[in-house]
Amino acid sequence: MKKLLYFVVLFTVIVNNAQPQTTGGYVRDSMPGCQADFGYYYNDSIRTFAEAYPYQFNDYSRGDVVSWLWDFGDGTTSAEKDPLHFYQHNGDTVKVCLTITTSDNCISTWCKTFVVSTPWTPPDCYASFYMYQDSFVNCICYRFQGYSNIEAVSWHWDFGDGTVSEEYNPLHQFPADGSYNVCLTVVQADGKSCSYCQQIYSGRDTIPTDCRNSYEVETLESYPPQYHFIPHTSDSVEWYYWDFGDGQGTYERSPIHTYTYSGYYTVCLVTKTPMGCKSESCITEYYTGESKQCRAYWEKYPAPENGTKADSLPNLCSTCYVFHDYSAGAPVSWHWTFGDGTESFEQNPMHTFPGPEIYTVCLEILTADSCSSTFCDSVYVGIQEPCSLYGTVVDYTGLDGCGLLIQLDNGEILEPQQIVPGFTLRDGQRVALSYTEMPSASICMVGKVVRIDCIREISACRASFWHYELPWFLPYLPSISLKAILRSKSYRGSGIWEMERW
Repeated sequence: MKKLLYFVVLFTVIVNNAQPQTTGGYVRDSMPGCQADFGYYYNDSIRTFAEAYPYQFNDYSRGDVVSWLWDFGDGTTSAEKDPLHFYQHNGDTVKVCLTITTSDNCISTWCKTFVVSTPWTPPDCYASFYMYQDSFVNCICYRFQGYSNIEAVSWHWDFGDGTVSEEYNPLHQFPADGSYNVCLTVVQADGKSCSYCQQIYSGRDTIPTDCRNSYEVETLESYPPQYHFIPHTSDSVEWYYWDFGDGQGTYERSPIHTYTYSGYYTVCLVTKTPMGCKSESCITEYYTGESKQCRAYWEKYPAPENGTKADSLPNLCSTCYVFHDYSAGAPVSWHWTFGDGTESFEQNPMHTFPGPEIYTVCLEILTADSCSSTFCDSVYVGIQEPCSLYGTVVDYTGLDGCGLLIQLDNGEILEPQQIVPGFTLRDGQRVALSYTEMPSASICMVGKVVRIDCIREISACRASFWHYELPWFLPYLPSISLKAILRSKSYRGSGIWEMERW
């Protein structure tokens, strides 16, 4: 019995030691496959229709991250990489957690707690830095590059290992592998100073030298401003890819880009070396565009019944719609009125109307540079929309009392008793129309007696089709953003070009 108990205990110890280390539980001499980390700030440049407190969150995680899951501490989540979130209550204490998953299935979570506060004035002094392993020296040394929004007269580095430096761009070797809290303090001419600290890891298990990249942005002297993106890489790079955050991208090494609209954009640089090592750097900044023009616009789509199961295609509801924002100008706030006394401040709301009727739905948007625009349109709920039926004019004069009738594409035949003044029917003519059925008796006894309320001629022969994604279907997908899906595919495949091909 003692021998059996001994082997059970020994087996348990071996199994426990074989389990992967959880986040924050790795030993000093090893490096986890990933580490979640993020920063945040109150974005006081954004106006909103409803009382809200906008916070910008930026992912600073380590590893080849392919999916993000944010818990904002107020019951809401996001799968974006760098989400903008609106808190509703001033003074709330929230615990924000970011969970990341990398391409090799490493999972890490990092949480921060803060108090939601009213808008604050950006500090007069702001400092930050980035670092990379310098391949031009014969040691595991790191080059630190500081920057600030002020004209600094002195730079003070504390490397968290008992050593300091007063250089602007110091090269530092840590005494041992491990994590260090590195702090930079800058001082301006009037004596004001500010500091920035970041937890970094030093050691042979860090991301390879040729996998690190970063960049800086130079604002050229023009209006609208042109932005010159300058990459910083520490080794040979086979190709570069820039995502400017406005739907545009390029494979140029050091591109110049102009934004159409002002606003906050997340710019990402992806590089790949001849050895196949990829790296990505993303920074969210405010960029000035060509003008403050913006244009509100939306489309509606049929929505599923409430309670539809995720493992089946939803049944559509006759009074339910998803309203999808397609506005231009990078809006940051949305105000919907549905014409039935209700409203919404979501970007893409789902709405159920009380019953059949014609409703006027309006969307008002605001952009980061305070441009506003409104777009309204009618939504026909349970009522046929004007000129939304298609048919062909057919000559039935061979039958008693018949003349030119309209055969709809759905097989119905209409006997027009009244028609839009000035419109003449012709045999074989293709038309788009809408109608109201009339109580009058049919003379020709072929189809419905109707009043044509709207009619227009269309091309007799024209092939066409249209398609749209189902916005309401996205909640049934796993908690991963579309951007993350594309990025995951590109990293598993042979290159960024698969984003375009897929």
